[in-house]
Amino acid sequence: MIKTDWCNFTSIPIRFTELSHRIKFINANYMLRTIPGIKVNTAKLHPLIIPPSATSVPWQEVGIEGGFTELRSTDTRKSAIKTQLIISIIFICLTFSSTLYTQNTLIQFEHLTINEGLSQNAVQCVAQDNRGFIWFGTQDGLNRYDGYEFTVYQNEPRDSTSLSNNYVQTILADSEGFLWIGTINGGLNKFNAETETFIRYKNDPDDPNSLSNDVVVSLYEDRSGNLWIGTYGGGLNRFDREKQTFTHYRHDPQNSNSLSHDIVLDIYQDSQKNFWIGTMGGGLTKFDRESKTFTHYQHDPADPTSLSHNRVWEIYEDRNGSLWIGTMNRGLNKFNRQSKSFTHYKHDPDDPNSLSNNVV
Repeated sequence: MIKTDWCNFTSIPIRFTELSHRIKFINANYMLRTIPGIKVNTAKLHPLIIPPSATSVPWQEVGIEGGFTELRSTDTRKSAIKTQLIISIIFICLTFSSTLYTQNTLIQFEHLTINEGLSQNAVQCVAQDNRGFIWFGTQDGLNRYDGYEFTVYQNEPRDSTSLSNNYVQTILADSEGFLWIGTINGGLNKFNAETETFIRYKNDPDDPNSLSNDVVVSLYEDRSGNLWIGTYGGGLNRFDREKQTFTHYRHDPQNSNSLSHDIVLDIYQDSQKNFWIGTMGGGLTKFDRESKTFTHYQHDPADPTSLSHNRVWEIYEDRNGSLWIGTMNRGLNKFNRQSKSFTHYKHDPDDPNSLSNNVV
């Protein structure tokens, strides 16, 4: 007997909680990212279950493995022009079974893997540029998808204008039309679409204004157009586009107002222009850019309203202004700005309506 859960939709971005993967919506098509060899036929995608309503829609389980999967609706009224793919993030609380239906529309999967030209099946990140192209960062190169085929960009040892490293961890399409690529051990890259070349930014031990670390794990552009770079061991960087220099913010054990940890996993600016930093072991940090000081929110075993875990993967503000924090292994947190406290949502094996997994 196939079990079908029911769910509503909101605008909170999530990832496959059991696989740490995202769902994207592309002109009425959904895209799902997977790891090779792992089937998603047992994945539960409800990070926060919402009770069913009269308008809730049934979904069923679909098995997929490897590469990137496009979930396409057969409803022609919602079909998209492939060359102008538009991503927006959706929040789906559901579990999957073998066929998908939403209202009267049959939804089918189209797999995009190495067989279709993807350079490698482990897709680390996804972004869309201002021309409508979808970019996929893999562990073996950068891929541009126009809706029909892939163009692959990889490191060429004898070409200094090629991608600096093939392990692409994060991608950002900025407001000026440039694509920024963070790599593992290759630093930061800026892609020029007209020349199809890359400018490299790497750590130089002799230059204090260079990138602090060559392992780039997060990128963010704030509302003023400033580029922020989170590194794995080098703290937080702010890039000055005019001077082409980096300002470093690092953890200082002697300064309680410094960054809480030098591994920066996520960067986010909320609607009140507050700057939030998620770290590997230092919890959640609020950055005051005027005073250049950091306020720390960390797990306290003696305080049940503290942050549930100090490894913060994701930060997001919903349309109501609530701040949500995804953690490594302690579920989801909702931050109360007035009381400075956290409400926890965790997996409970005895509660089918609880969070499906504590890795958010």
